[in-house]
Order: sequence, then C-alpha cells, then structure tokens
Amino acid sequence: MKIKEFLYFPFGVLILAICAGHAVSSTIKLDTDYRIRGMSYTNNDFDKTTSTDSVSFYGQRFSLSLTGDLKDGVEIGSKLTAIGVSGTTNTPVAVPYPNTSMTPYVEHAYLKITNFMDWPVSIIAGKQPLEYGRGLIVADNGIGYMAFRFMGNYDLTIPRIPYVLKETSLPLDGEIMTAKIEESLVPGFDHDLYGLLIGTKGEKIRYEFAFFEETDSGISDYYQGSNLFQTKSVIKDYYDFRIRREEEASTLEFEIAKQKGELHRIDGARINLEALAYVFYGQLNAEKTKLGKVSVHTEIAVFSGDDNPLLFDDDESFSPTFTRRYDGLERRGYGELFAATPYDAFFPMPKDSNYSGINVLNLGVNFSPVYAWLFGIEYYYFAASQGLEAYPKASGFERLYGAEYTLGVEMDLFVKFIHSKYVEAALHYARYTHPRFEVLWPKSDPASRYRFEISAKF
Repeated sequence: MKIKEFLYFPFGVLILAICAGHAVSSTIKLDTDYRIRGMSYTNNDFDKTTSTDSVSFYGQRFSLSLTGDLKDGVEIGSKLTAIGVSGTTNTPVAVPYPNTSMTPYVEHAYLKITNFMDWPVSIIAGKQPLEYGRGLIVADNGIGYMAFRFMGNYDLTIPRIPYVLKETSLPLDGEIMTAKIEESLVPGFDHDLYGLLIGTKGEKIRYEFAFFEETDSGISDYYQGSNLFQTKSVIKDYYDFRIRREEEASTLEFEIAKQKGELHRIDGARINLEALAYVFYGQLNAEKTKLGKVSVHTEIAVFSGDDNPLLFDDDESFSPTFTRRYDGLERRGYGELFAATPYDAFFPMPKDSNYSGINVLNLGVNFSPVYAWLFGIEYYYFAASQGLEAYPKASGFERLYGAEYTLGVEMDLFVKFIHSKYVEAALHYARYTHPRFEVLWPKSDPASRYRFEISAKF
C-alpha cells in the first residue's frame, strides 16, 4: 500500500463516519502520532579498533487512530501504524511487527460496549492493546492482539462485626480475558493467552491479583540458558500480586510473580518450569528546589535463573513470553542500551556462558531547572542470578537481593525540550560497560549509543 493510500483510507472512513455521526454518534476522535529518531550505535563489539560494528540510521513511527463513541455506550476504535528505517527495509534488531518498511499495518480494530445489558460490565472485542501493570508478564509491544476482554466492578459489602468492625464497602474490579496469538487452523496447534485479574483500591493504595496462562501447541524455539531447542507444546502459568501506593510526593510499587508450567521438547522429553520474580520501585518528588522540580527514583528487579542451563532438566529461569521488549525499531527494557528483560538483552549473553536470570539495580534523578527543559541521569547495575563460580561476582549490595554475577553497568543521560503539549524533542546518550573477564569478553571497550528524536501528537 502506498503512503497516499494509507492516508486516503482512514480519511475516507472519517468522512463516512462524520456523515453518519449526526444520527448515531456523539463523539468522533482522530489522533495522529509521529516520531522520528536519529540513532548512532558505536563499538557494539566492545573493540574500539574496529569500525564495522558501528551503525547509524533514521527510524520513523507514524500512527493514525480513529475512535467513534456511539450512543448507548458503544465505541469503535481503530489504529493504523507504520514503522521503518529511512532508506531500507532492514532493522537494527529483530522486531515482531508485520511490516518495517513504513507500510501500514492494523495495530488496533476493536469494539467496546460499556454497561452491557445495564450491568456494570464492559466488553472489548477485537485487536487491541494489552499491557498489565508495567508489562512484566503481558505487554503487546505495539503489535495489538486479537482478544476478548470482560471487565466489571462490584462493591462488596462487609457486614458489621460487633466491637470489631463497622459495616463497610470494599470496591472490587475484575477482568477475564482471552487472546489469540497465533491461529494454525488445525485443532490443538494454536498459541493462546488467558488471564484473570481482581483488584481493589483504597484512598491511596491499589492491590491487584492476577493469573495468566500461555499455551503454545505449535513447533516453537525455546532457549534454556544459551541452549536452543524446539518444543511441541509449552504451558506457562503466572501467579502475580502487585501493590501500588501513589501520592503527590512519592510513589511506591511492589510486584511478585511465580511462574510454573511444563514444556515438551520435539523429542518428547518433558521439562518442568518453576521460577520467581519480584520488582520494587520507589520515587520521591519535590516541586521547589534549587534545581527546580526534582524526581529521584530507584528500582530493584530480581529474576530467577536456571541453575544448570547445560542440562535439559527443570528450568528455573523466569521467562515470560509477552514481557515488554520492544519500542518500535529498538529494544526496550532496563537501560536505554543494554535494554535488559528478565531473560535477555540487546547484547546477547556470551555463548555457552551459563548466565541465566538478569537482575537490575537502577538509580536515577530527573530535574527541571528551567521551564520546558527536563534533564535526567540514570545508572544501571546488571547481574545474573546464575553462572559459573569462576565468573566475576556482583557487588556486596547486589548479592543481598539475590544477584550473584556481575553483567556490567550502564550510564544514561538525556535532555528533553517540551515545546508544547503536542511537540517535544530529546537527546539521549547511553554507555554500557561489560565486566572485565577476557574468557567471555576478549575486548573491554564501552559501547555507546546516541539518539536524537522529535515527536508530535495531535
């Protein structure tokens, strides 16, 4: 589809919707989102005497959304997205999007009904965004998944207990969802995701309990440590608890997740899955300081690893398939450059290294000394839960929360100019330094990335 066809189609739909809008619609909303990034990666092989590992390019992302709020609580939404590298159809990293050549694809196309049958229930059906919490277990990464979601709320009355408790009301909200990830058109060979969530919120604190199940009955690749093999079925269950307290001056968040399940290799061997993850995040805000508005934050993320990746026995690595991993043409995770997830990163673990389970300690500060300008500094300390005894050890503090073997450090700097609520520009610099250990990393020069971006939303 050519770019003019990409534009003609949604605007044609918009015109038809407006014509019919007087009779059936109360609101029609059109949103556009454009972002261009100039990126330069240097020293990706950690050897400054070479130059073939450096790459520079311009990346673009354009989205066009159309939403119609019809009568009787009915909403129809759609979103077309195009991403790509200027001048080529190649991408710097493997990404999951249908097209990467600025050819548009349908990211969202859904129907939402609120107060279904006059009940406090909402239904969303169709291709839609899916991200729960901060995307630790489920995030669609800008792809959109075909899903059915049933959401509701209910005030539970807790009866009075004499001399102990007054009669009170507990507000509950919940969701049941099912998503089709891959359809084989052959019974028993699909890839599906299911979820059940229950939450409640007090004056300042929100509690969430969730259960997710992933079933993949097709032939898939699976990594256990650095070992790759194929599976014919995978079942992963996640039990998740999340608590968040948010105030004007501070934010605290804690999440703990348990992974269980099993997989069957293509040769029929069975491997049990059992892993654990927990994440703590804290932030303090100050409005009036010598540096203007200041925000200081810290995060500790701990993900269990497989105790012996070279043996095809039980796998203890926390490996959510749908975790947050991509931001357009770039990897997304802990650190702008290293971009760590619970089980991988932008820089692959050295082959046959036995590293498993990536842990993160993050410290950062953002400040705005001048109107419309925002500055930030971030430090990330990476470590592995599992590795060989001879590998470089993590720091004493990191080992207190379960980290064992250091994976290096990263420093990120950024400055952002907010032109208006519609347009902003930013400059980022990131530098990652791996551990000094010649057995796994023969060269030890830091890797860097520069990025300049302009984004606009209307």
